[in-house]
Amino acid sequence: MVDTTNELSVDDLAIASIVEQATLQVRGVNSFSTRFYDSVVDEISRPFGIQRTPGITIKHKKEGLSLHLYLIVDLERNMVELGKEVQQEVYRALQNTFAIEAFAIHVRIEGIVTPGEVN
Repeated sequence: MVDTTNELSVDDLAIASIVEQATLQVRGVNSFSTRFYDSVVDEISRPFGIQRTPGITIKHKKEGLSLHLYLIVDLERNMVELGKEVQQEVYRALQNTFAIEAFAIHVRIEGIVTPGEVN
């Protein structure tokens, strides 16, 4: 029997993977921030088989998908422009890959590195 509901279920790790790729393509994004909170949650959730991507928080709300991205960026870019570009690229990637509408993409800059500095 063929399922004709045309429903697609996408795992959060798949969403995070696309978000990560789209974000890291933006010039000036150095890396995702590995926050202390992420480390604590990972240690608690790992025995239960829950996997997360550090620096990316995904929330499912009735309005749609809400993303929080925690970034380390290069000093060479205007931070407001960089944040807007990340939002646009992530939105576009989610639309093109999964036809998912993110209603909120929050970008938080948690650190700045000088060009050439490795974080």
